[in-house]
Amino acid sequence: MYTTGQIATYFGVSTTTINNWLRDKRIVYPGLDDKQSYKQARIPDTATYKSTNGKETVLREVIQEYEHQKALEPEYDEVDRMKSLVQALLTFEAKYGGKYEEVSARLGDPQSSADWKWARDADEWSYVIKEITRER
Repeated sequence: MYTTGQIATYFGVSTTTINNWLRDKRIVYPGLDDKQSYKQARIPDTATYKSTNGKETVLREVIQEYEHQKALEPEYDEVDRMKSLVQALLTFEAKYGGKYEEVSARLGDPQSSADWKWARDADEWSYVIKEITRER
């Protein structure tokens, strides 16, 4: 049995969409009754999903495909992520010849700059700094 949130993850949609699909009978299973809300629904993997083109698929198949695709994805590695962020930081520093604060003082406020490249780079650069310092 799965929650609407879990099913939403497998399909890559919101829980609201899953609730709508239950209400519209696009996901059906024995024991499904008409409710105003399906927030607490427990959906068996034997339930059937009916796509807009009329094709029916058993949820078990969707879940298996999702898990198969997840297994193919590389492991998330925080060390590699941090290396990439630091490399991006160094690239910006080399491109602009200094630290973010120094470059901002020299080129001006990126938000009010007429130079769209500087504005774009400054936005990305500040994002990288926040990610590295964990100011999310």
